[in-house]
Amino acid sequence: MSQTVLDGLKDLIANHLDVNADLADLHEDTNLLDGDSFHLDSIAIMGLIALIEERFNFQFGEDELNLEPFQSLKTLADFVSSKIASDSH
Repeated sequence: MSQTVLDGLKDLIANHLDVNADLADLHEDTNLLDGDSFHLDSIAIMGLIALIEERFNFQFGEDELNLEPFQSLKTLADFVSSKIASDSH
């Protein structure tokens, strides 16, 4: 996982999604789906997918449109980092 990717995801969630998330409260282990103080609903996830595709310049494959990458910020950053790496080859 790249720290740059993690920081970019935090920025997208805190500053570009309408989800009342504070950048300071977003950490690598933040649960994105079932968090105590914060979670993403299906509309927010779809918005985040669009923002990720635009920011990191790749497309989610049809088979990748599931909740697995969205378990935590770390799992999402790992997924995005792997997509960036595979697209650069």
